[in-house]
Amino acid sequence: MYSVTYGGKMLYRSGAGVLSAYELHLSETENGPAEFSFQMSMDHPLSEILEAGRAEIVVYESRDGTLLDEHEIFRGKITGIGTDFQNGKQVECTGVLNYLANSIQRPGAHR
Repeated sequence: MYSVTYGGKMLYRSGAGVLSAYELHLSETENGPAEFSFQMSMDHPLSEILEAGRAEIVVYESRDGTLLDEHEIFRGKITGIGTDFQNGKQVECTGVLNYLANSIQRPGAHR
């Protein structure tokens, strides 16, 4: 069983019909940021508040199907939102390892 949150709000849970998403795909590479993508219909309760770079997307996995056994398998931010052929949203996310690639680190003097 999997669940996905956006900014602490439940975006998807396996078996919950109202919070449906489809084409969920998580890929991890060695020495690179993980990537997560999914699609959701326009009638999803959270489809209007999704914004790239605003809140964190967190994916949880539960082996026994209960909330007590959930553990985090992905944490990242939305990098792009598009539309699919059914006028739904196509969402692309990248993992926390990519956070530093999008920041500016000023050189400093060592003391």
